Amino acid sequence: MGLVQKLTLTIVTLTLSIILAISVFAYSITSKALHKNVYQQITGTLELVTGIIDEYNEKMLSISSLKAQNREVKRALDKGINRGIAQSLNDTIRTHSFVNYMFVIDNEGYVFSTSTITHQGEKYNGEKWLYSKIENYPMFNGLFTNVSNISKPNSDPFLSDLKTSQWITSL
Repeated sequence: MGLVQKLTLTIVTLTLSIILAISVFAYSITSKALHKNVYQQITGTLELVTGIIDEYNEKMLSISSLKAQNREVKRALDKGINRGIAQSLNDTIRTHSFVNYMFVIDNEGYVFSTSTITHQGEKYNGEKWLYSKIENYPMFNGLFTNVSNISKPNSDPFLSDLKTSQWITSL
């Protein structure tokens, strides 16, 4: 092999080594930038979703608190007569499409009154839950306190198609 061929081979080898080193360096920088960008997008999306869920939960707590403070409901509980309460609950269901049903629980923990329709206007057989002891359902553990609460999602024994639901309680 001649001197020109050795020199050419050396130059080509050095050039390829430099190009390879630059390529690896560029890939490393691009990969880090891409990972950082993806992380920022995921973090931003999670913050947005968290905000939307928090807003939804606040709306649900507000509805629950308003219904719990309703004078008709309090009067009916004091008198022990649940007549007319289902209509009031049904009115709330009609106006809020994300509410599956509503229960009014008395001071002893029994279902005092229930809604009787779904938000689609279909019949909801809430009457079968009347006078059920609500503490017998584990998803309500810890929900009945002096403040409004939202449960963790859980399978719903009060719906026939066994959806996952959350429960909101207010005093």
